[in-house]
Amino acid sequence: AVSAARLFDIPTESIRKVLAEFTGLEGRIQLIKEIKGVKYINDTTATIPEATIAAMNSIASQYDLKPGALILIAGGADKNLEFGELAKIIAKQIKILLLLKGAATEKLETQIKKEASDQKIQLKILKFDDMKKAVATAAKLAKSGDIVLLSPGCASFGLFRHEFERGEKFNQAVNEL
Repeated sequence: AVSAARLFDIPTESIRKVLAEFTGLEGRIQLIKEIKGVKYINDTTATIPEATIAAMNSIASQYDLKPGALILIAGGADKNLEFGELAKIIAKQIKILLLLKGAATEKLETQIKKEASDQKIQLKILKFDDMKKAVATAAKLAKSGDIVLLSPGCASFGLFRHEFERGEKFNQAVNEL
């Protein structure tokens, strides 16, 4: 972005000001609210496993999270993607996984359970067909210092019209806590 701005002769001070004030994009690792020491982050645009992995890594680094301090809301419609690498990372880093119903959810859950079993890891997995219930459950299970992350790694069709509606439902549920 800086390089592009310089190509158009944008003054350096203007570039600095915009970068300092930039809060990010809606639905892309967006901090919605912190309640009782728990941060709620909307990454609804993560519609492929690699995007969810990137979000988990970014958040773990940014907030210096230890394994187990991240509660993930994932799952949804299948786009015939591979979930093997995501399953490995979820089994290692997530203490509670809240899955939104959909065809990909079954595939993801199967792979995660196998990874957790292979690694002898205890992982709590719950399924939901309603975002409000998923967020309310996450809030009940979270403790101060945890992060609740909506980063589905899947398409939203079935429960939602599109990923932005999914993100809006997450934001609304968080704001109602």
